[in-house]
Amino acid sequence: MTQEQELARANARRRRRRLRRIVFTVIVIVVLVPILAVGVFVARFDPNAYKPQIEQVVDQSLGRRLTLNGPLSLALSLTPTITAEDVALANPPGFSRPEMATLERLDAQLSLLPLLSGRLAIRRIVLVRPVIAVEINRAGETNLSFARQAASGAAPKGPPTAPTPANIGQGRPTGHPVAIDVRAIRITDGNLTWQDDRTGRHGALALASFTATTASSTAPMKLAAEANYAGMPLTLRGQTGPLARLAGASAESGGSPWPVQLAFTLGTAQLSLDGMVADPAALRGYQVRLQAGLPALEALSPLFPGQKLPALHDVKLAANLTDSGTTPRTTLPELSDVSLEAGKSDLGTVMPGLTLSDLSFTAPALDQPCKLMLTGQVGTTPFSVSATLGPPAALLPAGFGPPLPAAPWPVAFQAAGAGANLAISGSVTEPRSLAGASLAVSAQVPDLAALSPLVMRTLPSFAQVSFSGQITDAETGWRQWVRLSDFTLTLPQGDLSGDATLALAGARPALTATLTSKRLDLDALRAAMKPAKSGPAPAATAPPAPPPVPPPVPSSSRGPSPVRLIPDTPLPFATLKAADADLTLSIGGLTTGGITYGNLAGKLVLKDGNLTLAPFGVQAPGGHVALTAAVNAAPQNPPVSLTIDAPALALSPLLKAFGLPAEASGTVQLQAHLSGAGSTPHAIASRLDGSLGVAMAGGSVNNDVIRSLLGSVLRAAEVPPALLGPGQSEVRCFAARFDSTNGFVDLRAFLLETGRLIITGGGGLALGQETLSLHLEPSYQYGSGAISLPVRVNGTFLDPKIAPDVGGAVNGVTKPNGLLAQILGALHGGPASNVPDCGPALALARFGAPGPAAPPPPPPPETGGKPAAPNNPLNLLRGLFHQ
Repeated sequence: MTQEQELARANARRRRRRLRRIVFTVIVIVVLVPILAVGVFVARFDPNAYKPQIEQVVDQSLGRRLTLNGPLSLALSLTPTITAEDVALANPPGFSRPEMATLERLDAQLSLLPLLSGRLAIRRIVLVRPVIAVEINRAGETNLSFARQAASGAAPKGPPTAPTPANIGQGRPTGHPVAIDVRAIRITDGNLTWQDDRTGRHGALALASFTATTASSTAPMKLAAEANYAGMPLTLRGQTGPLARLAGASAESGGSPWPVQLAFTLGTAQLSLDGMVADPAALRGYQVRLQAGLPALEALSPLFPGQKLPALHDVKLAANLTDSGTTPRTTLPELSDVSLEAGKSDLGTVMPGLTLSDLSFTAPALDQPCKLMLTGQVGTTPFSVSATLGPPAALLPAGFGPPLPAAPWPVAFQAAGAGANLAISGSVTEPRSLAGASLAVSAQVPDLAALSPLVMRTLPSFAQVSFSGQITDAETGWRQWVRLSDFTLTLPQGDLSGDATLALAGARPALTATLTSKRLDLDALRAAMKPAKSGPAPAATAPPAPPPVPPPVPSSSRGPSPVRLIPDTPLPFATLKAADADLTLSIGGLTTGGITYGNLAGKLVLKDGNLTLAPFGVQAPGGHVALTAAVNAAPQNPPVSLTIDAPALALSPLLKAFGLPAEASGTVQLQAHLSGAGSTPHAIASRLDGSLGVAMAGGSVNNDVIRSLLGSVLRAAEVPPALLGPGQSEVRCFAARFDSTNGFVDLRAFLLETGRLIITGGGGLALGQETLSLHLEPSYQYGSGAISLPVRVNGTFLDPKIAPDVGGAVNGVTKPNGLLAQILGALHGGPASNVPDCGPALALARFGAPGPAAPPPPPPPETGGKPAAPNNPLNLLRGLFHQ
């Protein structure tokens, strides 16, 4: 190696050593010196000196007062962190509490280089155990709105102190502002509460964790949260626009729209929001698409304590939510493209046997008509509902939703089930209260009983039912009045039409109606209302037996309240004071008891407890019946009056109505003028005044009727049973006249004359004591004469005492037509007595009104002077004195 080469190598080694010294020096200057400087700075730095600046920055950025109650501390690391304890963020004015949020500790991660120049640049914030109270005040304003405004409180006054080398790191504030460039926010163990002062509703959310991260101040912010609400897990995933926009400009003032993509899960429910917000700090100007899915609605029951949610399944909800940013906060978001669907659901908890097959609700917008479709079944009976209704906004409370023009709210409703169809169409002026309704209603029902499962009650088996009518009400609502006009109801058993108005605004409800019917078959209606019986129907139905008379009760066992024939139970007069009514009724033909009555017409007026029925008339078989009645329920003992004028009533249906054999002919003339007062039937009878007359001239009656009513009297008078054997008796005349004064009845006339039997009588009845004292004198044909024996009827209505009147018989022996003359006449084959004249008795029973005359008496039978009865006169006389 030459000398030049060795010299070159030495020079190279010296250059390398010099370069290493330079590099080392640079490293020392660039790395170690700053580290030493940071160490010196941190050792001398007091973050508490920056409290006023931090509070001022938050105040200016959010328009809220931030209070750092606890000390600030700085943790030394490559990413220094300031820790603040006991932090509070104030509420804006007008809310119920002074603070919106408090937290146990706040960790703020700082940028290192700005810190070296004396500035605070916050990059990451951690909130430990925060308590956040979200509130909507009575004005509809929320404390989530962070408007930039001058906050009240002790903000630093005057310009900040200018930085100098002497005060940097001396724990005194500098003139450099606190820079907030948050890249991440984290919340742990938080508690979020909310309340709405308008409704009183409130709730609480336990927030286990929440993170919000962003790559830069202009990058999207990613969100994630884990929480628990009402005992149900809640998660949040998604992203929004930059965090800085929460305190930045709105889209209207130059800021770009703030995108939102959020997905929530609460239990099994899922909800997503996708759209953008023009002013996120004020939560205004949003346009988002909401979509929700819920496998089972009842799973959300913990959110509604005390309420049982229906078991709707496969629920899907979608809607566009739009806020123009200019509408009042009391106005709900503008909803559009709204749809609600539900799948097959067992709603047995709502209604036994109810199953929903499909539900669909759609509305293009809140101010546009909406549609509803529903199908399902109750048990095995399917049904369907479809409706096109007016704008949903009309159903929202006043001040919510978009304004609507003044126009009727249309209604088109159809329902079908079990072959029946119901249709309602028209409009409603105020749908929230169903006021101003004008609705046409029609229904076609092939079999009413088939609808029983749908209404959960047994319906009568009416077939081919048709109904139509118009429902209207006052503009102020159904509480004023409601009217059913031009209605028509038809079915095989008859028809009914007319108008009815129910007024509800007065002191009591008032019904006004005019009802008309061409034909009503009450017998067929009653038969249809009875439940169907299995097995073959009986071949014939015997007439009902008369109700049994209760057995007499011994006085020793009756106690303070004796058993009465006339009931002493209170009548429902109080119901007459519960409502008013004005009813006009007209029926062309009314069938009841197998008898058809024509031209039934009447008017019933009930006002302030006063009931009047006048006039009321009906064309009964054989003649016309006029009736008036009145009741005044106001006094303690309501007065009652009744007037009946029936010139000719068919006897057969009259007997059938009282459960007696109806084989009869002829007509009965009935008149009554009665009045009384009392709250029970017995009390009214005890004060009864007036008269009652019953008259019949000509006709026939089944002998069972006479035996049922007068059998005891005839047996006491020793009338031979053969006289009233099977078959009928011709009735020449029957007359009875009762006059009552204050409950004491005078039997002024009583006469029954058949072909071979005559009964006359008189006496009295005390309706209050239910006692009677009657004198009846049956006589029957014997040969060409007649035999009679007087009978006394005493005792009570429930326990009458019937026995021959011995004294009366003895006193009448020597009379021209007495018992002795009857016996002698019978023994000699001559007439025993004269046949009574029906005329005077009939005139008395008819109150002097005209009526048919009795037919002439039949001639006496030809017996050849021999007895025509099993008892001869001597046996009758012997029995009289050996009772």
